[in-house]
Order: sequence, then C-alpha cells, then structure tokens
Amino acid sequence: MAARSRWRKENSMKIVVLGGAGDMASRAVRELAAEPEVTSLTVADYNLEGASHLAAELGSRVRAVQVDANDHEALVATLRGHDAAASGIGPFYRYEARVARAAIEAGVPYVSLCDDYDAAQAVLALDAEARAAGVTVLTGLGWTPGLSNVLARKAAEQFDLVDEINVAWGSSASDSDGYAVILHTLHIFSGLVPSFQKGRLLSVPAGSGKEQILFPPPAGTITCYHLGHPEPVTLPRFLPGCRVRTVTLKGGLAEQPLNELAIWLARLRLTDTPAKKDVLG
Repeated sequence: MAARSRWRKENSMKIVVLGGAGDMASRAVRELAAEPEVTSLTVADYNLEGASHLAAELGSRVRAVQVDANDHEALVATLRGHDAAASGIGPFYRYEARVARAAIEAGVPYVSLCDDYDAAQAVLALDAEARAAGVTVLTGLGWTPGLSNVLARKAAEQFDLVDEINVAWGSSASDSDGYAVILHTLHIFSGLVPSFQKGRLLSVPAGSGKEQILFPPPAGTITCYHLGHPEPVTLPRFLPGCRVRTVTLKGGLAEQPLNELAIWLARLRLTDTPAKKDVLG
C-alpha cells in the first residue's frame, strides 16, 4: 500500500484546460478526467456557468474557474500552480500568442489546439523566451494541425528523401460549433495564406488551388482549397534531414455553398480585419 501511495503521489498531475467548456476543449476535459494520474483538473473558461456544469458532471477532482483571456495577469494567476496547461481558447489568431506568453510567465508547460497559421508563427517567435524560462510550448496539437504533422513525420521517416508533402482535410460544418469556429473559418478563407513550394515559404490567395479530393467514407469527395493552416509553416521546420521542397495544405467543407460563400466574403473584403470577422460571426 505504501508503494502504491508513493507511486500515485509521484505520478499525480494538476492540469488546467483553458476554454475547457468549449466544444473541442470539453472533450479533452472528459478524457483527462478519466485518467487516474490527473488528481486535479481545472476547467477555466469565460463561460463560468458552462464550466461549472461540466465540473459538476465529472466529479470532485474537477473544479471550474472563470478566466478572461484578455486579462493577462488573471490568466497568469489561473495557470500558476498547475503541472501543465491545455488551451482551446479561440479564435487562435487573437488569443494563442497571448495565452502562450502567459504560460511562459507562469512557468507552466503548454499545449494547444491552435489551427491558425499566423498564430502558430507568433508562438514560434516565442521560442527563445520559452527556452530561457525552461517551459515547453506545443502549439497546434489537434487533428489538423497535430495528427497531420505526426502522420507526415512518420511517413517521412520511412524514406531517404521526401520532396513533397500534401496535407488535405475535409469536414462538415456540423462537426463542431461555437463562435470561435465561425471566426476561424472566415479567417482561413481570407487574404494570403502560406504555402511552402520549391523550398520557399510563399503567400498564395486563400480559396485558390481548387481541387476535388476523395476522402474515406463517410466524407467522400470534397472540394478543397489553399487555406490558412499551420502545416506549411511548421512541417518544413521540423522535418530535419528530409530536405522537403513542397508542403501544401488544402481544406474544405462538405457543404460546397459554404466554401463559396466564404470565398466571396473574402473577395468583397468583408473578412480582412478582425473587426469585420466579428461582425459577420
């Protein structure tokens, strides 16, 4: 019994999930609450009512706190004292870098679902600051980016030379909901977005490069476009020795009218600033 108690103490973790009441992060909360090593789990969200309902559902190890990602000092205070922090606070183009900075200041290892390319670039720019503080920061550990990066790395390790990596995703508008999801969709269809081609990071128009891509059932064929995701920024940087010359990212919604609507809103310059996205969202 003494050995088991000592093992539990040494392997116990206090984790905070920021935006934990949201559509995506709440799933992470449920997974973490089922892990015996997680002895304390904080659901931190601006929506205190939603966070409280989730915490009450999951038991005594889970508590809810309110946090405003616009309040740096409050964010740092919420993070302090935890062994790790996970974030689903979006839209990431607005909040990812500021939340990562708060984690670095609090001295808490940080991981997020960030899927905006410019937010990923902003976090990569914090590398020296994070190293100096001894804090590990992982941005973009969802399904795309995240699993897409892991699969690309795994495949690349099977070859002596990798020249080209093409990432594609397709989803339905009904797969997830929330205000931040709408803003993210408007953002990735707007302006110029990164694409790594012939050894250089280029800017290409979002919504260009139209291509029909066949996905496994039940998705089927979805029309995909160059969109603003982080893979063309991160994969060339983190595939040492592969000398990859091209990394593209294309994505699209199964509901083609929504793809076309997002493209036309961007062409009309109705989504080219955060304020304009807020109005449409």
